[in-house]
Amino acid sequence: MNNKEAHNMIIDRIENASQYFCLGPQWKTALTAMQEYDPAKFQKGETIMLDHGVKLLQFEPNTKPRSDVKFEAHRKFADIMFFAGGEEKIAWKPTENLENITTEYTEEMEALLATLDDDALEVPMKPGMFIVFLPQDAHGPDIAIGEPTSARRIVIKVPLDCE
Repeated sequence: MNNKEAHNMIIDRIENASQYFCLGPQWKTALTAMQEYDPAKFQKGETIMLDHGVKLLQFEPNTKPRSDVKFEAHRKFADIMFFAGGEEKIAWKPTENLENITTEYTEEMEALLATLDDDALEVPMKPGMFIVFLPQDAHGPDIAIGEPTSARRIVIKVPLDCE
C-alpha cells in the first residue's frame, strides 16, 4: 500500500481507549481524560486545558441535514471526538481528495473548510464511541440520523508536534 492509500482514522469504543496510550504522552493524557469524563458534569462550550497541550472542548450541537454540513481538516491538532449523548453521523474523506474547498487553511482557524462531497463516507456515532481524525482526515460532524436533534460531543484536541 503506498502512502496515498494509507488512512489513519480510528473508530472505537471508550473501553478500548487504553490500547492507544502507546501513541505518546499527549495521547495518554487525552484518552485518559476521555475515559474519566463524567457526562453529568457536562458544561456546553467549556474548554478544559490538560497536560501536554491537550484541550478538551464540550459541544452540544443540533444535528442537521447533510446538505448543511461542511468538512473541516486540521494541521496542528488531531481531533478525538467522544460521544456523550445523542447520536449523529460524521462524514469522512481523505483531505487530499476534497473536491470543493471553500476556505483554505489558515493558522487562525487551524482548519480548512470544504463542502461535503457526494462520495464521503458517513459514520454513525452513538454514546460510548470515539473517533480520531488526523490531518489527512477531513471530517464533517453534526449530520442528523433521522430528524435533527441535540447531541453531546466532547472534542479533545491533541497537539501533533510530538516534541
